[in-house]
Amino acid sequence: MKASRNLRYLFPFDAKSEGALFSSSAVTRIQVHSTLRKLPLILLADMLVGTYLFIALVAITGSWLPAYWYGLLSTSCFVRALFVYGHNRHPNRVLSHLRSRWYFIFVGATVGGFVWSCIWFFLPPQAGSVEYGLVVLWQCGVLAGAAASLSIIKRVFFAFIASPIVITLAFLISEGISAHSVLAGAFVAYVLFIIPLALHIGHELNRGFSLEHAYTNLEKDLKLDRRRLKNRESELVQRRLREQDLIQDKVHADKKLQAAAEERLLLLESIEEGIFGINSIGKITFINTSALDLLGYNEDDIVGERAIKLIRRRGVNADLFIEWSNAFTACYQKGTSSNGIQSEFIGRNEKILPVRFSCWPINKEGRIIGAVVSFSDITKQKEMEELLIQSQKMEAIGRITGGVSHDFNNLLTVIMGNLQFLRKLAGTDARMLDLISKIMNAARSGADLINRLLGFSKEQKLTLETHDVNTLLLDVKSFLTRILGENIQFQLNLSDEDCFAVTDKTQLQNAILNLCVNARDAMPDGGTLTISASKAVPDWAAVEGNGGAEYIELTVEDSGTGMSSEVQAQIFEPFFTTKRTDQGTGLGLSTVYGFLRQSGGNITVSSELEKGTVFKLYVPSATTEEIVTKQIPSFEQDAKYQGTILVVEDDDNVRSVAAHMLVDAGFEVVTAKDGHSGLQQFKNHPEIDLVFSDIIMPGGMTGIEMAKRILKKKPNAPILLATGYTEQILKDSIPKSGNIICVPKPYDTNELPKVAHSLIDKVAS
Repeated sequence: MKASRNLRYLFPFDAKSEGALFSSSAVTRIQVHSTLRKLPLILLADMLVGTYLFIALVAITGSWLPAYWYGLLSTSCFVRALFVYGHNRHPNRVLSHLRSRWYFIFVGATVGGFVWSCIWFFLPPQAGSVEYGLVVLWQCGVLAGAAASLSIIKRVFFAFIASPIVITLAFLISEGISAHSVLAGAFVAYVLFIIPLALHIGHELNRGFSLEHAYTNLEKDLKLDRRRLKNRESELVQRRLREQDLIQDKVHADKKLQAAAEERLLLLESIEEGIFGINSIGKITFINTSALDLLGYNEDDIVGERAIKLIRRRGVNADLFIEWSNAFTACYQKGTSSNGIQSEFIGRNEKILPVRFSCWPINKEGRIIGAVVSFSDITKQKEMEELLIQSQKMEAIGRITGGVSHDFNNLLTVIMGNLQFLRKLAGTDARMLDLISKIMNAARSGADLINRLLGFSKEQKLTLETHDVNTLLLDVKSFLTRILGENIQFQLNLSDEDCFAVTDKTQLQNAILNLCVNARDAMPDGGTLTISASKAVPDWAAVEGNGGAEYIELTVEDSGTGMSSEVQAQIFEPFFTTKRTDQGTGLGLSTVYGFLRQSGGNITVSSELEKGTVFKLYVPSATTEEIVTKQIPSFEQDAKYQGTILVVEDDDNVRSVAAHMLVDAGFEVVTAKDGHSGLQQFKNHPEIDLVFSDIIMPGGMTGIEMAKRILKKKPNAPILLATGYTEQILKDSIPKSGNIICVPKPYDTNELPKVAHSLIDKVAS
């Protein structure tokens, strides 16, 4: 049983042993590769040793029988050398597999050992102890070489030495142990020495190979680990670079976000509109500086408070308050935006701020989280709107007044003309003359009233000249001091600049006098009245398209009883007064208003009850040449004249008075009722010396248009125009000619013939 196991160990050709052999292919590969690399040297050594032994045996024995053994040795070495050579040249074709190389080495070692063991059979019969000793010696040398070269693979080593040991011992024993006992003992002793030595050498070599293999594997592992470590380091470096890039990107992004936030904050703070945010429960989360300035709050006062508290509630219609508050709640609760809502906010100390606000919801991921409200102060806008409405209202009243004045002047012309005719017929009847005088005085009072109304309607005649306002105020100072009385302190603050205005000096002085008298009446127990002059660019000028225009501002300020807002809204309306009937007619301030508006200026008022009143008069700053209105010359009375005059008048009574007046003065008169018939009469009567016409007439042709057509036919025709009311545009359309004069209604029937005669003589000369 034991011998069987040893044979399987020495000759492992069964499948189980073969599987075990190649189970560790890496070590086996090293052993086979090392043995195969030494094999040429082993074969060369075998040939050299065999050759020497062959020569020695032939020389000693004189027999060529060892030549057969040498041939067998040479053949086995040559065949194995061919395989080694072929493998070295073509490793992929000859002995290409590990198993085939192992079998080649194993079979070659077995054959080599067998060849060396067969040398005993090729000794001559007469061989003696010398020959046997020589063979034993060389076999021991060969075994020693096998131990050094083949012990790396135990199976190959034992395959090589098994045959020589067994055959040699068997041959020596068969030849007689007594004759060759020394050689047999020496051989056995040497073999017993060689086997452990070979096993030790093989063990050490295999250990070296194992260490080398382990070192190689370790080196491979180290290289792999180095490669992995390097890759890991590279990955770490890349990761660190990416992290640094991410950090840099984050820093840049943070800077951009911070810059964007600062820009948004700066933009939010630089906007003139007030802006504040509301969260989902209606509380203020942020507010910009403009909003704080407009409302007068500090940020701590308003942030965290309910936004609805900003809306004015007291003194406001309940429906309006609900509408304004619903605009807030609907925005931050339902996402309904509102735009351009006029409202009123409450600031610090109950300050009422008229505003226009808009509200937009804040939507985040499909959910309403609050709202943003922007608002602007519309105080000036409302003032401008009120000023515009007031201006339009006064303009409408002025137009109505002008129309009424035109018709009333026609009536006064008829009344005063007929009264003057009656006065001539009355002769020396004192009673009749007295009655006529009283009626005439009443008519003149009516004419004065109409003139004041025309002043309100901006259609009175003005003498516009350049005046130094400082000098004008100094001229009226002493007079105003006497008017105001001793219990009122009068202060006059003149401008440090030159204040030249284009205005009617008399009308401006009357306007100042009117305001001072009203101020005196508002200070029955005394007080202070201050008049100041300066240059200004008022806001109201922008509403009228004169933005940036410079005006002279006259401020009349008193410390009197003041006025309510209701009274301020009506003080410039004709016939409105807060005085008793016997103290005023209500035309004073309306006349001042009309004069200033006609001269291109304006008047504003601000007042509070028991806090006094401030009037500001604006007159245009002097930028044009002096304008002088033509004056009507005076003539002697009761003169008789000659000539033919065309009278054009749409009102029958006025036309009758004019014709009677001119006929009574000695003129021939031709009449017409409108412009078209007037042109026809002028064509039919070439003897006409002067045309006397009303300006405003029906039929689509005014007296001015008729005059222009007459002047085309007869450029030097004298023309006398009359009107009780004309718009400024009509006055500006009167041809600038020395043969045209415009007179107001009601005209004096005693003076008008003289004016007509003077104009005829002027043109004739």
